[in-house]
Amino acid sequence: MTMYHVEPYYKFSNSDVELPNSMYPLKSIYDFGEGEENSTLVELERRQERILQELNLLKNEVETLSARYAPKSGSRQVARVSTANTNWLKNGVVHDIVINANPNQPPHSLFVLYKLLSEQCTCAVAVHTHSSIKVLPFQLSECFGECTTKRNKAQIMLTLIWKDVTRVEMVINPNSQTPIQGEANVGRYLARLLNPAYDADDIIRATEIDNWIDLATNSFLNGSSRDRTAAIKTLNSHLGKQDWLMGDEVSLADIMMWSMLHQSGQEVENANIQKWNKACGVHPLFDKAQGLL
Repeated sequence: MTMYHVEPYYKFSNSDVELPNSMYPLKSIYDFGEGEENSTLVELERRQERILQELNLLKNEVETLSARYAPKSGSRQVARVSTANTNWLKNGVVHDIVINANPNQPPHSLFVLYKLLSEQCTCAVAVHTHSSIKVLPFQLSECFGECTTKRNKAQIMLTLIWKDVTRVEMVINPNSQTPIQGEANVGRYLARLLNPAYDADDIIRATEIDNWIDLATNSFLNGSSRDRTAAIKTLNSHLGKQDWLMGDEVSLADIMMWSMLHQSGQEVENANIQKWNKACGVHPLFDKAQGLL
């Protein structure tokens, strides 16, 4: 017998209590009767179908772009013009190119690119000295060597005028064209003469080449000592991974970088750059330009 007897607050039998069989009971989304559809499940299936359709469309677009901009055979060459790409060479019409350059800063890349042009097209060349130049070294007056092709037999007529100009200038049509200035822009133009599909073959590669040309122009040719030091570090690091700037073949990037590096007079002691510079020096494309250094 207890001191205080208290009646139970709840009176129920065991059959009235439902014991849980899980910690957090959730209603099943599949809990619907026969012949009925669950709206949540149906919407989920429709959403999945829409996503798969969009992914399929994206896949098709990527494949189309990949086919359009994929590198073609031969596109990694500095320039190899097929007969189908020489529409700009018209029979009986001479493509005139006039370039003004300062003999104190010769555009070495011009002589490399001219050699490529002469291998693929019939070229004639002439060298003149403007009255603003009092003394011209002999090697510059004979910079292209002997040319036996006459103008009326040539597809390309290149005229180089040694003149007291601040930057290299190129004129294609003197009646309607503002001169194109800068060795980099002249090089870009000549590269596209060599390969009219220059940009279409591999737009990513063309952009990378432009980046190297801009680095050479802005840092080595026109930059401060700090700019040149940073550019040398970048160039040396890149050449530690491969023989040439764009892989295993000479490209316009190598031609322009080599020319502007020498014009800057920058003393380079980095091993990778020295190895690359030596490879340029013994490459057949650079033999004419090498003789002018």
